[in-house]
Amino acid sequence: RLIALKGEVVELTVTVSDPALDQPTAFTEAVATYNVNDLNITKYIILKGSGMGSTILDGQGSNRIMTINATGQDTLRIIDMTIKNGNALSSGGYVVGFEGSSTIAKFENIVFENNGGGTGNTLFRGLGPDKTFYVNSVIRNNSAENCAGIGEATVYGCLIYGNTGGNNPNPVRDSK
Repeated sequence: RLIALKGEVVELTVTVSDPALDQPTAFTEAVATYNVNDLNITKYIILKGSGMGSTILDGQGSNRIMTINATGQDTLRIIDMTIKNGNALSSGGYVVGFEGSSTIAKFENIVFENNGGGTGNTLFRGLGPDKTFYVNSVIRNNSAENCAGIGEATVYGCLIYGNTGGNNPNPVRDSK
């Protein structure tokens, strides 16, 4: 369950593969906006929305969107949604990031917009160009102290514009 607007609890369709086969859990989200406060992802999953602009994870201007703590060699996938209004929370903070993780992650067909709140350093972080991939996504109108965009990842087919950084306006850092 995720908490949606106005305090409603929205049921999601959840498909769980056989744990004995060590397959990912897949969440298919409805057309809705979900207010989130630092989703903690601890295993590799497929988090699939119903399209950019249709499924929205919203930090409401004061919350981080997600922290990924998953381990393993399987690919965590975040697909087909909008991530907006996330706050980096501190000068070294992030909106989407990794802590203690070693997983491979792929963000595909995502709109990242209006995130950062003017603070943070590299709002959408990766674990390096061979472990994190941002594909066919739009990164727009985010603001941070440094790098209001992507860092330590492979960036492919993305449209990046309108991002601002007070000390370092570069929207892509240490990436290929």
